[in-house]
Amino acid sequence: MLTLALYAVAALTQGQDFSWSGAIPQGKTLTVKNIIGSITVEAASGREASVTAVKRRGDDGDPEDVEIRRVEEGDAIIFCVIYPNHDDDGDCDMNTRNRRGRRHWDGDQNDTEVNFTVRVPAGVPLSVGSVTGDVTARGVRGDTDARSVSGDVRLEDIEGKVVEASSVSGNIELERIRAEEVGAETVSGDVDFSGEIRPRGEYDLKTLSGDIVMLIPRGVGAEITGSTFSGDFESSFPITTTSSSRFSKR
Repeated sequence: MLTLALYAVAALTQGQDFSWSGAIPQGKTLTVKNIIGSITVEAASGREASVTAVKRRGDDGDPEDVEIRRVEEGDAIIFCVIYPNHDDDGDCDMNTRNRRGRRHWDGDQNDTEVNFTVRVPAGVPLSVGSVTGDVTARGVRGDTDARSVSGDVRLEDIEGKVVEASSVSGNIELERIRAEEVGAETVSGDVDFSGEIRPRGEYDLKTLSGDIVMLIPRGVGAEITGSTFSGDFESSFPITTTSSSRFSKR
């Protein structure tokens, strides 16, 4: 009886998993859209990408009712989560539609958590986002866009032309970033950056409520513009500054 019970649990767990692997055509972006749960991205060892996901039961709803779907739209190959009562038109819209036709997502109907693990080959553009959950990427070699509405975004050892990270309620951590254009923005949280400062690079770091810490390597010359409504500007080395009365401190 015990053996049969363990086998049934294992079969149920396997039935809730999602797994895909394959080549990403040149010019296509690998995109993952999650709602509840984390996204973890790693570098692929070969030329094929892989996307796996595991469901975790929440307080409401059945994980079996939550679908993980793969679609191709324009220049993107998209993996997304479809919750019950989704107005299914075959796309990967993260929302559902209520009786009045308004788009919304009702978490009370099903709050199954879906955690993604993504492996992306070098040179493949990446776009990943979660509504509620942390997003982490390490070792990616390509343009990277990572987002969370309620969660932290951490990018480590990333190299590409463009690297972007954003959150509404969460911290942004960028470590060992090598890119010409870096954008990091959060409404409520801290922004930390370390990496290369390239001669023609642009580095745009923003937070509405939090600290910004930027580690600049020795010997680098850069023009930095910083503004704050209610806060301080500090530097650990001598710099030449100009001030403006537009804000309380600049």
